[in-house]
Amino acid sequence: MTPIVDLHCDLLGCIAHGKDLHFDSPETNCSLPQLKAGNVACQVLAVSAVTGEGSSSIARSQVDLYKKLPTKNVPRFLFAIENASALVDEFEPLKLAFDRLDAYHNVCPILYVSLTWNHENRFGGGNNAVGIGLKPDGRALLDYLSGKNITIDLSHTSDALAEDILNHIERNSLKLTAIASHSNFRPVTGIARNMPDWLTKAIIAQNGIIGLNFIRRFIGDTPEDFLKHIDHCYKLGGEDALCFGADYYGGLNIDFPEKRYPVFQKDFGNASCYPKLVDLLKTTLSKEQVDKITHQNAYKFIDSLSTAH
Repeated sequence: MTPIVDLHCDLLGCIAHGKDLHFDSPETNCSLPQLKAGNVACQVLAVSAVTGEGSSSIARSQVDLYKKLPTKNVPRFLFAIENASALVDEFEPLKLAFDRLDAYHNVCPILYVSLTWNHENRFGGGNNAVGIGLKPDGRALLDYLSGKNITIDLSHTSDALAEDILNHIERNSLKLTAIASHSNFRPVTGIARNMPDWLTKAIIAQNGIIGLNFIRRFIGDTPEDFLKHIDHCYKLGGEDALCFGADYYGGLNIDFPEKRYPVFQKDFGNASCYPKLVDLLKTTLSKEQVDKITHQNAYKFIDSLSTAH
């Protein structure tokens, strides 16, 4: 089977917040058995917290969960910090963010950090915080990330924040690459969470990567919508940038199962789906293009970090 690299799942947060869930629980949609069935060779695990009191403690519990992961017959795992509030609460000293970042990076390599989630925080504006850009603490964190072989993720930024981040990197010649770990394309599915073309082009120009998100609200309602997003990215020059960032288990409310709604398309609802998705991609793409999306682009980018910075 084709090996898969995926840039974003919420397995750690799902288990931390769910009742009686564990690494093999199918309710997570990215359990270890599901990852194995999908032939996922490398999985980025998000450490995330909603901005608020105790956000850094919530993240710490997810790092502790990571330490309990099996070490045999599992994918290669990398970390990501989804929302820098996972590093420091709103009124804690900023230095704690740097100290915790370094400590977590020693536990498992951190591939990327995003400054925000959906809302505004001390670092800047999330994707629902229209018009709110980069704040002083955000600039300080970007400066600290420079040269650490950690990228900056723009998947949950406001457009204003994304533009400010890119400008700050350029103006200060930071050794910091911008990516979008789990984002799609706004001209195809017109919601704010997806990226405008100028941002897609900017990430491609930086030799960053873009992880295709599988959530229905972002991708669309039919399998053909996967192909539409891929085609759009290719038209912008992104053949060597596109990969997967499925966002399992994004959006499911495990505490209130009766309120669930179909967050993912029926055939692509968990990490075991990748062989079926590969078959879909083969209907319009060459083997070389499929290999790039499934694993080559992501592996090339991950391996380049240690030499590029």
